Amino acid sequence: MNTPTSHNVSRGPSAEHAWAEARTWLIEELRAMPNAAVLDLGPAGLDTTLTPESDVECAQVHVLHGGVYLVRLSTDLMEHPRLAGYSVPRSLRNRWRLDDRFDDCTHGYLVSASAELIADICIGWFRDRCAWRHPGSLGWSYTAPQPARGCP
Repeated sequence: MNTPTSHNVSRGPSAEHAWAEARTWLIEELRAMPNAAVLDLGPAGLDTTLTPESDVECAQVHVLHGGVYLVRLSTDLMEHPRLAGYSVPRSLRNRWRLDDRFDDCTHGYLVSASAELIADICIGWFRDRCAWRHPGSLGWSYTAPQPARGCP
């Protein structure tokens, strides 16, 4: 049996290092997003116009008023919820809302002012709960806030 040595093992970044880099990238992106922006994370190259027959592991982050984030996790593609407001009382922050499955097809959500906590939740979702080995297959989609329009 041939035992691998440092001479014949890939020298690419370890999965642990790649996940750490993905976390850093996500924190930076979250901090740069304006109020009402949305970041969707999921499998890279997924054609969202097709209805998948299997689970699609995804996370969605909304920027609320005052630098507060709403993160939702799901195994179904999520639409952007129609939020009545973009602020959340402090008493509702940093509490994980977890259920078997909510009516909007999510598995849970959390509101927090911590970009680090939101990034940890997203990375943990894909790496630990969904068992992704490497973040290289992680894709993202950004939706910029739209200006408010009056009624016709």
